[in-house]
Amino acid sequence: MAGTVVVACKHPNGMILRLFDMVKVMYDVQGGGKREVEEARERPGSKHVVINGPATPFGGRPKGPIEGGYVLTFGVDAEFFAEWMKQHRDTDYVKNQIIKGYNKEADAVVESRKLESVKTGLEPIDPSRPPAEFARRRQVGEGASYSPITPDTGTL
Repeated sequence: MAGTVVVACKHPNGMILRLFDMVKVMYDVQGGGKREVEEARERPGSKHVVINGPATPFGGRPKGPIEGGYVLTFGVDAEFFAEWMKQHRDTDYVKNQIIKGYNKEADAVVESRKLESVKTGLEPIDPSRPPAEFARRRQVGEGASYSPITPDTGTL
């Protein structure tokens, strides 16, 4: 595979992609002795690729076109991205399609719009409708019953 790909990313802050190699290293074991462990080490001479995300500062502009909540990053080396996807195939952001690569911009636009309903879990919370687990409660007396917290009136 040669050339470049268009990467669509829905992670709010984007990502910095790096390649790693698994290296066998020896570690000391409590009580004496050593054991061999595989450890991921950054590939020497490997470049870092910055993938843009949809989060922007107040009043700022996105760093690329947004389609279906994904920001498109152009010109990513195809071989690098294929190797990165292979190394990260078991991660949630690859499995859940938070980041994807496309050969053509048109494919990236169409597929990103189709995947608009994909959630990252990092979406902002609507303060007028907080999730149930954020509802404030307090215990009343010794029992297990609960009642909502009432606003403090400032009187004793």
